[in-house]
Amino acid sequence: MTRLARCAYIDEWRRRKSRGNLLRQWLDHSEPPDISSPDSDPLAVLDECLASLAEDDRLLLEDKYFTRQPVRDLAAGRGLTEKALESRLTRARDRLREALHHRLRHAD
Repeated sequence: MTRLARCAYIDEWRRRKSRGNLLRQWLDHSEPPDISSPDSDPLAVLDECLASLAEDDRLLLEDKYFTRQPVRDLAAGRGLTEKALESRLTRARDRLREALHHRLRHAD
């Protein structure tokens, strides 16, 4: 989970940095706006984005990645097949990734 947050944070930082460099070359060589360092605090961003998710998604991700429960146990506890739970996990991770990208794009 931390790796997902850190990768999304660094990707956005690099995207902004390269866009700033391109704009600086095309325009008047002025400095781009400040871009926060990718090392600032990705865990705080992750916490904010997790809190913004629907409760079901947040709880599922927390159970899977923070308490490290196996998919089999998570599926049984929710009355789902393992395949159905994997699909929910995939959608929850996608929503978290989108929330991270959105948060990082609008950080300024």
